[in-house]
Amino acid sequence: MARGTRLDHATHRALAALGLAAWLAAPVARAAPPQPVQADSGGDYYELVARFDSGHLLFAVAGLGNLGWGDDNATVVGFVVDPDGSAHRFSRSEHDAEQRLSPDGLRMDLRSIVFDRSTRPWQFRVDKGEFKLDLAIRAGAAARARPAVQPAPRCPFDVLESATPVSGTLWRSGMPAPLAIAGRIAVTHRATRGLEADCQLRRVEFFALDGALGLYFTEITGADGRASRWLVATRSGRTVYEGAPDSAELAWRPGPDGYPQPASLRFAAPGLGGRVEIDAPVVVYDPTERMPAPLRWAVSLRTRPRLTASASRFELAPAGEPRIAGRGVTRVTYSNPLAQDRHDSQLAIGGQ
Repeated sequence: MARGTRLDHATHRALAALGLAAWLAAPVARAAPPQPVQADSGGDYYELVARFDSGHLLFAVAGLGNLGWGDDNATVVGFVVDPDGSAHRFSRSEHDAEQRLSPDGLRMDLRSIVFDRSTRPWQFRVDKGEFKLDLAIRAGAAARARPAVQPAPRCPFDVLESATPVSGTLWRSGMPAPLAIAGRIAVTHRATRGLEADCQLRRVEFFALDGALGLYFTEITGADGRASRWLVATRSGRTVYEGAPDSAELAWRPGPDGYPQPASLRFAAPGLGGRVEIDAPVVVYDPTERMPAPLRWAVSLRTRPRLTASASRFELAPAGEPRIAGRGVTRVTYSNPLAQDRHDSQLAIGGQ
């Protein structure tokens, strides 16, 4: 396909999905607000993970992607999970991303979905005929955190908010009136360059989203099978620890399809220890699932991504303080299934 060729709408939506596959990719953190991506870049993505006091969960990705064919794609894909575990998907994608982003790069407007970081509080709104979500995110209390030494140097990331207050309303077809919701939300940022399969095999993230103590933990497994770990803990907007844990161990459920899921996490860091019990996934998402079959086959030669999200229960033990119990979320991102001759326990051990 010639560079600059306009794609039909169906193919555009498929490529936007692959842009999300590239989001499962090699990110480059930037301090400045994102600008429209160039033709040879992968994209610029913001990931939102929230838990509400009502028991609802939110997972969303908002960003820009470009596969080098002349179409910048602006895309939002998300899920709201009810307390009973049923998941409801929403999405919107548009080409000509420069027209969907404000000049300062802080507001993305896809008409039926808006993510606006130019206001205080930040706004995230979904206005579909059968689904409406209107959230105010109280951002800015904590400083942005990023590893001093990135776990995967070609895949850097930063944490904008680890557990900041969020409130708003949720309505879905069949509900008599919007439901007022409030809870905690985490926001992370990644700017991709190429496919994640070239950079990392798997990323595990845990978000403690209950109370004034926020915690983000990640384990990133590189293409060579080595795992690196990093966490940041905040309390009332103040960072209390940031860096690699002294120890961390993930226990895994079998994954006959090559995508094992974590069952528990134990970790220890200076002044803080914790354990997490992880439920079975409530969301399982393949970013390539809506691609035309020939394109999906071509993409599968490089990457077969999968994202899952699970409700979790945690207990944290701050030094010299009472234990803190609460609920959070665990998210797992695969760029490819594990090789059949590799045992997941080998991958879960032996990181930095």
